[in-house]
Amino acid sequence: MGEEMGALAGFGSVVVLIGMLALVLWAFPRLANAVLGASATRSGELDGLRGLLSVLVILHHCVIVSGYCATGQYVPAPGNFTNLAGEASVALFFVATGYLYWARILGGAKMNWRHLYLGRIRRLVPMYVVSVLMLIAIVMAETGFTLRVPVSEFAEEIFRWLSFTFLALPDINGLPQTGIIQVVLWTLRYEWQFVFALPLLVLFARGPLPWLLYVVGLLLAFKGGFDNLYAYFVGGLIAAHVRTRLIFVSIPPRVWDVLGVAALILLLANFHHVYGLAQFALVTLIFLGAISGKGVWGLLRLRPLRFLGLTSYSTYLVHHMLLYVVANHLYGAERFGALAGWSLQGAVLLVSISAVALSTLTYLAVERPWIQPAKG
Repeated sequence: MGEEMGALAGFGSVVVLIGMLALVLWAFPRLANAVLGASATRSGELDGLRGLLSVLVILHHCVIVSGYCATGQYVPAPGNFTNLAGEASVALFFVATGYLYWARILGGAKMNWRHLYLGRIRRLVPMYVVSVLMLIAIVMAETGFTLRVPVSEFAEEIFRWLSFTFLALPDINGLPQTGIIQVVLWTLRYEWQFVFALPLLVLFARGPLPWLLYVVGLLLAFKGGFDNLYAYFVGGLIAAHVRTRLIFVSIPPRVWDVLGVAALILLLANFHHVYGLAQFALVTLIFLGAISGKGVWGLLRLRPLRFLGLTSYSTYLVHHMLLYVVANHLYGAERFGALAGWSLQGAVLLVSISAVALSTLTYLAVERPWIQPAKG
C-alpha cells in the first residue's frame, strides 16, 4: 500500500505539470501556436491521449529507476497503477497506431505506399538519430571522453544503436549496462513491423475478411501465452472497425464514455500488467472511450495535453536519458533510491519538466522541419 501511495503521490506531479504547462501556453501564445497551430485537422482526443500517456510513462520509469538505484534490479514497478502507467500507456500507443492506419484503409483511402514509408522515415528517423547522439554524448561523458574500444568497434556499436533495435544493442565505448541509460527504443521496432505489414493487412480490408484478420491476429498473439504486445495493434484494428462500421455511432457516445471509465477502473483494480485477454479487452475499451471525447474523456482536448501529445515522440525518446542524469548526477543513486511519497513527486516533476522543455525544443528544431518541410 505504501508503494502504491507513493506512486499516486507521483501522479500528483503529472497534474501539476499539466497546470504549469497551461500557464506557459497562456503566457507565451507564440509557443502555443508554434506547436498547436499545425494541429487543426488532427483528432484532439488522440493527441491529448498521447500527451497524457507520455507523462505517465515518465512516472512509471521514475519509480522503476528509483527501485533500480535501491536494489540494482531493473524490474517492473510495484503496484497496479505504477506499472500500468507504463505498460498500458505503451499498449494504448500501439492501439492508436493500428487505429489510425486501419481507419483510413477501411474508409477506402488509396494507399500510396511510397509516400507512406517516406513519411514514416521523415517522422521517426531524424529525432531517433538525435536521441542516439544524445546517448553517445552521455556515454562519452561517463567514460571521461576517452575512446576505450577500437574505432571500428565503436562505429559498429553506434550502427547497431541506429537500427531501431532490429540489431542487438551493445554497450557503447566499454560502459557497462549502457542500455540502462536508454531503455525505451524496443517499442519502435514493433511500430516498424506493423507498418511493414500493412500491404499484407490491406488485403483483408473488404467484406468479412477483417474479422478473419482480427481472429487470426489474436490467435497468433496468444499462441503459447500472451507474452507480447502485438495484439494491441489488433486492438487498434478492431477499434477502427467499430468506429467506421456504424457500430460506434449506433451506440450513444455516453455509453462509450462509461464503458471506457469502467474498463479503466477494472484494469487498475485487478491487473498488474497488460499481458492477457482480459487486459486486451479492457485497454481496447479504454481507447474507444477516449476517442468518444465525451464525459471525462473530453479533458483530453485540453491544450496542455494536446501540446504534450504533439511533442510526445521526442518526450518518449529523451525522458529516460534525462532521468538517468537526474538520478545519478543530480540526486545521486543512493538518494534517488530512497525516494517515496512527496519526494518522489518532486523527482517526477523535475524529470517531466526537463523532458517537456527539451522535447519542445527538439520537436520545433528536429521533428517539425522534417514533418512539414519548407515549400519553395
